Amino acid sequence: MNELNGLAIVGSGSVNLVNSDGSFTPYLLSVFNFMDYAKLLNDEQDYFPVFGLGRGHQAVHLYETKDSTILTTSHANGPEIPNFLSAQS
Repeated sequence: MNELNGLAIVGSGSVNLVNSDGSFTPYLLSVFNFMDYAKLLNDEQDYFPVFGLGRGHQAVHLYETKDSTILTTSHANGPEIPNFLSAQS
């Protein structure tokens, strides 16, 4: 892993981070291993950026809190797209 110079964690809606019983999935536990490495390097003043996008952003929060209850269930159907055209001027 010495060849890496940063970490990008991405994920779509099909990536599960937490099991139905509240335990962490093997995917998220793997992310935690990479985050441990990033933290170790940054603590040693060796800059190693971490970028989380979508579920990756949630994974970063789960890493920091180790609390699966910070996620809430969404009942949305389809993508959440902001509608800027409906704003009143």
